[in-house]
Amino acid sequence: MPRLTFLLAVSILLVHGLAPVALHAGAWSQAKGRYYTKLSGIFYSADEAFDTQGNKGHLNNLNETFDSNQSFFYMEYGLVDRLTILGQANIGELISENDQVRQSTTGIGDVDIGAKYQLTDGPLVLAPYASLKLPTGYDTNNNPALGTGKADLALRLLAATSLHPVPVYLGAELGYRLRGSPFSNQIPYLFEVGVTPHQKLFTKVYLSGTNTLISDGGNTDAMDSMSMQVSEGDFTKVGFNAAVNAYGPVWVDFLYETIFTGKNTGAGTSLGIGLSLSR
Repeated sequence: MPRLTFLLAVSILLVHGLAPVALHAGAWSQAKGRYYTKLSGIFYSADEAFDTQGNKGHLNNLNETFDSNQSFFYMEYGLVDRLTILGQANIGELISENDQVRQSTTGIGDVDIGAKYQLTDGPLVLAPYASLKLPTGYDTNNNPALGTGKADLALRLLAATSLHPVPVYLGAELGYRLRGSPFSNQIPYLFEVGVTPHQKLFTKVYLSGTNTLISDGGNTDAMDSMSMQVSEGDFTKVGFNAAVNAYGPVWVDFLYETIFTGKNTGAGTSLGIGLSLSR
């Protein structure tokens, strides 16, 4: 079933990969009573995939494509100084199509909740971060599925430093994601550089990805469950993000990111636009 193989391989990006960078907004915490909210649309498209050996290409001659149109709502709130709670939910449509058939699923995706605690003020800011993914939108009858149907617990250490008075910061993170059986655990990572060339403009570039700890030591085709193919893969992507101050506390956000290497995953590109508010 090459069409389903492609569909489920690229779905890893929708389960774990479309908006991980925004989910915790760096190592700095919100002050007590302060909040940040963001509503964004992310549009993903792929007509190629990386196979289990890391080779990129079309899987057959049926002109397969995979697209998603999703809206994300993200919020963080300073519960007390240094302790920030976070949450993210999404809704959208996933579409798998080739020359012979078209399948789509519309609904609510997984919900993420989490918290981070800023341990230090600098010059190196450190913050442990924990999050729980809840499979609220999963239905075994959906194809493509809106998640894995299992809860995940992720633990990360966030680090950042400001190069003030130069308007640049550096950020990194490393974590471990404990996933519900039968899925393999994962190691997510991120490196980013942010620049504020003007008080009304913010930009950053980042490299992020996920390494899946397959129990036999490598990605394999020997997976009996189709749902296993959703998340049993590796990927690394590069992205660019820019935010422009529109008025007062309101910012307009633009996103571009692309998968440039991986195994058993889609080779797609995401475009996003968002509107954020902070007080």
